[in-house]
Amino acid sequence: FGDTIAVDYADRTDGTDSATDTAPVLALVTAGKVYFDAESYRATEQPLLTVYDRDENRNPAVADSFTVTLTNTTRGETEIITLVEGAFRSHGEGKVILPPKTVISFDGEAGGRFNALPAFMYDLNVAGVKWAPGFPNNYKKGLPYQMMISILSDGDTGAPLVIMDSYWLTARRTGAAAAVGAKYLARKESKVLGIIGAGYVSPWVAEAMRMVLPKLELVKITDVRVEQAERMAQRVRAEMGLHAVVLTSAEAVARGSDVIATVTTNFGERFLKDDWVQSGALVVA
Repeated sequence: FGDTIAVDYADRTDGTDSATDTAPVLALVTAGKVYFDAESYRATEQPLLTVYDRDENRNPAVADSFTVTLTNTTRGETEIITLVEGAFRSHGEGKVILPPKTVISFDGEAGGRFNALPAFMYDLNVAGVKWAPGFPNNYKKGLPYQMMISILSDGDTGAPLVIMDSYWLTARRTGAAAAVGAKYLARKESKVLGIIGAGYVSPWVAEAMRMVLPKLELVKITDVRVEQAERMAQRVRAEMGLHAVVLTSAEAVARGSDVIATVTTNFGERFLKDDWVQSGALVVA
């Protein structure tokens, strides 16, 4: 998470006494759980945790058993939008190296693709890459469309700083990026938001839009899976205090919307037509 964690050492293999320490550590975060690789890398139903003190000599002091308390690093949506806007500004000022993403696409029953998205930020002196496979039929197996990992490395040494699941991160960043666009390009009196696609990312798009469109009242939603659109509508009503309706087509969502966000895994097929978009509306794709 980039923050510190508190580690209460009950027993150390290096023979030192029990101690409480707070220090930056390398963590692998996946599927909402935190794993520190066990020394033997052996498989276990219960994650084995190993903590390494990052001293000047980078000599690991391994804790066999301990209590770990993670700092709550949940950011408010407004702060996330500000961070994303700052990253865009840095890119515009030439302070970011952003190579084109690499895409591996293949045919077959899975019909998936793999995306690698690297970047380097001079302001933070870090390099990062997101590995983002996308498989549109995963829902049939009870899996998310994407299962992603992000890696950050130190700009001076290349040392890994964090390896973490990117599902939550991608959702928040995508919502914030859409909101930055709306902040500068949408009409300030915009009241109706249309969202095409109601997957995991879409509620975060609605939440972020609410932060930059103060007069927003209505969210119109459509998805090929109606039950998913209904779940999102319920969330918008309960958590955001906005009116939300589920419609049966992209056309119905687009017509009359002040801002239209496409948040979909659609591959190639055109699903939004020019004459559905009213004059002055913003489309965020």
